[in-house]
Amino acid sequence: MDRTQLSDDTSSNDGTAPLTLPPKPKANRAQQFGEELRGIALVGILIVGFVGLATAIAVTRPPSAVAWGFAAAAYVEAAIAVLCLTRILRSDLGVIQRSADTSFPMPPVLAVRLAASEALDGLDNPRDSSNSYCVRCCVWRPNDAHHCSTVRAPSATTRLS
Repeated sequence: MDRTQLSDDTSSNDGTAPLTLPPKPKANRAQQFGEELRGIALVGILIVGFVGLATAIAVTRPPSAVAWGFAAAAYVEAAIAVLCLTRILRSDLGVIQRSADTSFPMPPVLAVRLAASEALDGLDNPRDSSNSYCVRCCVWRPNDAHHCSTVRAPSATTRLS
């Protein structure tokens, strides 16, 4: 089994020997790209629909400041939607990276299993008052964090659904 060892003087809970951690789950880049494309398509379709409707109403009606005001508002809202979409697509996903600070101290049950080169399958995530330890990625994370199914890593952002 391929394993990854942290090199920044990471050691087991008793400070004796470095622990070899299992490899982190791989991100599903194709799924992530598909989700981004669907989001871009949805925003684009909504922009074309609402801007087109507002413009069609303004053009087909007798000249009116109110009609063109609504059309202008639709254009401004479209620009804001594009800016928001850009911000969402370029933002940090809040992925918690594996490091000595985020992986240790390791819960004793995990340290024992890793020291014996046993799999961590079937273990529940140990919790304390404010954090839980992700047994899939071997990192501490806030209790309200979730495991992203696309990135396949613990995310510190609060779950939306």
